[in-house]
Amino acid sequence: MTNQDVLTKVLHEVTGLSSEDIESMLFTCRAMHPGNLPKLDQELSEQEAERLLQKLRSERAGILAWLVRGAVAVHEDITSGATLN
Repeated sequence: MTNQDVLTKVLHEVTGLSSEDIESMLFTCRAMHPGNLPKLDQELSEQEAERLLQKLRSERAGILAWLVRGAVAVHEDITSGATLN
């Protein structure tokens, strides 16, 4: 399992979006910001992956709040005419 697999699983659990939709978003992020997400492909042992899953699951409320703040910021940028990079 990779870091991206763990991230996909947790974001699926937090948002209810399909794993395919999340993988598509991560692909877009990686394409728009090459080199900024280098550790997503890192392989994890079963123990490391489980530890990371549990840690991120314990942070679900914070992850959801972070996603909402990001969505609000994007919405405000779009409605004000700002462009996304």
